[in-house]
Amino acid sequence: MNADQLADMEDIQGLILRGYNFRYIKYIIFSIADAQGARDFCAGLLPGSGKPMCVTNAEPWPGGVKPEYCLNIGVTYNGMLQLIGQPNCQTVGGATPALFPIFKSGATDAFNVGVIGDTGASAPENWWKRSGGWQLKTHPSADGSELHLQLTLFTHSAESREAHYQTLLSMIPVANGEPAVVPAFLMDSDPIAVGEDLDYIHFGYKDSLSQPRIGNTLWNKKEVRLLTGVSTIDDRPVVPLFRFAIATKTPSYNAHKLLENGTFAAFRLLYQDVAAFNTFIASDKNTSPELVAAKMCGRWFDGTPLVVSPDGEDKKLKDFDFTNFNYITPTPNQQGLPQPDDLGERCPYAAHIRRAHPRDDNYVTGNNPPNEIHRVLRRASPYGPPI
Repeated sequence: MNADQLADMEDIQGLILRGYNFRYIKYIIFSIADAQGARDFCAGLLPGSGKPMCVTNAEPWPGGVKPEYCLNIGVTYNGMLQLIGQPNCQTVGGATPALFPIFKSGATDAFNVGVIGDTGASAPENWWKRSGGWQLKTHPSADGSELHLQLTLFTHSAESREAHYQTLLSMIPVANGEPAVVPAFLMDSDPIAVGEDLDYIHFGYKDSLSQPRIGNTLWNKKEVRLLTGVSTIDDRPVVPLFRFAIATKTPSYNAHKLLENGTFAAFRLLYQDVAAFNTFIASDKNTSPELVAAKMCGRWFDGTPLVVSPDGEDKKLKDFDFTNFNYITPTPNQQGLPQPDDLGERCPYAAHIRRAHPRDDNYVTGNNPPNEIHRVLRRASPYGPPI
């Protein structure tokens, strides 16, 4: 796969290449009770299977009209063991030496826990029951070995979400009188509104603004952007597709054919202590809470970047204007002053957006080629009632 190859939209799950912007989401983790039944369940979710629901691929929606639902699926390493067996897992892992080991070790591995900082109140033993979504009668195991298939269901309303979830459950095969897969964990996500805008998180920031512009995909074609109602041109630097959709051979890694056009993902629930946050940003009596919050995030609450508008929100920004900024080699549509903020005078180095995406920052070690290293796709949504 190289920069000139067009992505195989039919074989890539839609969520890898774009967010759907559906407002009501259900996160489901299934535990496999019968391996053959689970294989049949997964086969039934393939597009073209004739079943009531199927996984959403990355192809454009006909006429740009959103479907009634979108559905995506992920498999844990323990789920792979159930579905394809130990010998096949070893074959896949052996052919994917640069990517597979950390997937196999998992998030509860002692080394990974230490590196990420999942200790104390955030330790793995506290993960699954505290959020209220645990469904199994047994207590969660320390390593999450009973968590096998992670499905995400996107719908337009809470009522539609429940109806489609029931349809999904009806598709589960029965083995020995019992469902082949059973829900182990559930979590619903409902939008948080600020005025008429529904894209906010509990801390009060507008969310879903910055995602990488990925390689040669249909979503980078001008005609498709216009069809989907995007009114400004996305001319930010491109990140190669193989950074996200797995290719069997690239300059960076080799991968087994089974993994081609898939990706590796992390599923995390993050608790936001809104009361503590509000107390902190109001603690400096000489600085407005809004400015403290903007310096922490790198954006004003409405998403306006500090480097574009250091003195307050800019209501003229729209679409890619919120994320096309601070490139040392400016693009025609770049917002703000076309110069680096090397001293962090407009946006502090500790700000969330500078740590998450350094853009063309000369002082960031390893930021070469610019805009490409350490990018992630984030498909986040709020859960739980607003404070």
